[in-house]
Amino acid sequence: MITSRTLAGRLLASAVFEPEVVDVIDDITTALGRYDITSLRLPEMDRMAFGEAFKILYSKGLFLLGYAKEEIHLMPPLDEPIPEGAKLLVIKSAK
Repeated sequence: MITSRTLAGRLLASAVFEPEVVDVIDDITTALGRYDITSLRLPEMDRMAFGEAFKILYSKGLFLLGYAKEEIHLMPPLDEPIPEGAKLLVIKSAK
């Protein structure tokens, strides 16, 4: 869970040194943004290598960030299999 104080501090620091990061966070957390982060349960990708799943989803307009099982795994190795029952974390167009 992210507290508003933690997020506010991160955004404040990024606004000075990495303004693009603030723009991305604003976009994916705003209902009117162009992109959204979502989780998908796709059983056909269970045990598939992360890199292979990335390519398939990318061709469908989804950017695979990682997966969630007991904990969140972002940017796992490309040859790492996606665990059975994991939810895939993706960025997608909000349109």
